[in-house]
Amino acid sequence: MRSLFAFIGRLLDRIICLVLAIAFTQVPVYVDQYIDVLSGARTEAKKLYDELSATAAKYHLDVDAYLTRIEANPDSLVSGLAIVNRNAVNRYLEYEAAWNALQNAPGWLRPIVLMNHFDKDLGKALQFQAGLSFTFTAFLYAVAGLLVGMALVGLVSAIFRKRTPKAKA
Repeated sequence: MRSLFAFIGRLLDRIICLVLAIAFTQVPVYVDQYIDVLSGARTEAKKLYDELSATAAKYHLDVDAYLTRIEANPDSLVSGLAIVNRNAVNRYLEYEAAWNALQNAPGWLRPIVLMNHFDKDLGKALQFQAGLSFTFTAFLYAVAGLLVGMALVGLVSAIFRKRTPKAKA
């Protein structure tokens, strides 16, 4: 009976390690899918930014100076529109910074960079689909998941070994 429990315990250990290894491979998959959503949002925001920039250039102004002048307009309808456009410009600048940071980060650092630049609205828009990535980065995450699983199983085993009384011979 004891050998059956030992067999089940070892099998459970391996299953936990495998599940964590597969779960960790989803990190680069999620990052890649987030970058896709970010890229689309960035492209759309850039179109508006370019239009504002072209309009501002007609008045020999940059975008910031152009929006500042519109915000100063006493008509609340006009100044309100400037606030909406300034928010769009700020979003574009945030998307651009996030996209550049993610593109320039090595694969193993991208999750950390993503956490620093994460936009909750883009995160909500992302419809994550799990997948297996056969990249070196995904392999490294699988190894990390395996190591975390082994450490977790070792920790739990050590705790149970200390609590389980030894049988007297």
